Amino acid sequence: MQIAITGATGMIGSKLTAFLSAQGHQITPIIRSVLNHIETGQLEGFDVIIHLAGANIAKYWSPGYKQEILESRVQ
Repeated sequence: MQIAITGATGMIGSKLTAFLSAQGHQITPIIRSVLNHIETGQLEGFDVIIHLAGANIAKYWSPGYKQEILESRVQ
């Protein structure tokens, strides 16, 4: 499968990338500097797109930080 992953170098993304690659899948990491400039159609041809980019989840989740996590994944 052709798989695109945002956040591929993060805590979860790096493990997932290694696992999926070992299973024979073709992985395309989408890096942060490119993520904000992707236009409709540029992700065509992928079988799966996994979105993991965003604020680090390995911190204390105060109400304010929960909002930051949400916004970093939605916007």
